[in-house]
Amino acid sequence: MDNDRFIAYFTMEIALDPGMSTYSGGLGVLAGDTIRSAADLKVPVVAVCLLHRQGCSTARQCLPLPRLQAS
Repeated sequence: MDNDRFIAYFTMEIALDPGMSTYSGGLGVLAGDTIRSAADLKVPVVAVCLLHRQGCSTARQCLPLPRLQAS
């Protein structure tokens, strides 16, 4: 594509490299596969993911903060 438009792919975790602790399980692997496929097809996509300071080696470390409910 010759224009400057990109698709933004937002994900909470993504498996791009085993050395990068940015995923804890299957959904991160799926997100990584999606981005790799887009790159193989030359789709102009930008992935945005959280980067945890201490890594994301277990699902327990990657759980989102609890929601506050309005009463």
